[in-house]
Amino acid sequence: MTEQEQQDLRQQAEYGRKAEIALDFLSDFLLRERTHTIYNIEHNIVITAETPITELHYITYLQALRKFEDMANSFITQGKIAEEELNRDE
Repeated sequence: MTEQEQQDLRQQAEYGRKAEIALDFLSDFLLRERTHTIYNIEHNIVITAETPITELHYITYLQALRKFEDMANSFITQGKIAEEELNRDE
């Protein structure tokens, strides 16, 4: 493995560790936001009369939260794979 490949893997592994720490911290936030959003959908809560929030807005928000969590998990997985490759090479 070249030095550049090792450096790339080290960088990926570090990024994965940071993503894991961030996701660990944000997990409660994501859960609270999902819970709050689902409550709003169930109770048809509207923010103001001038700017009603529709179910589509809530669903889009839930999808964005899921996408964020999925991307973080992907970085974590890629980081672990990179770390394993580094350990195998040593």
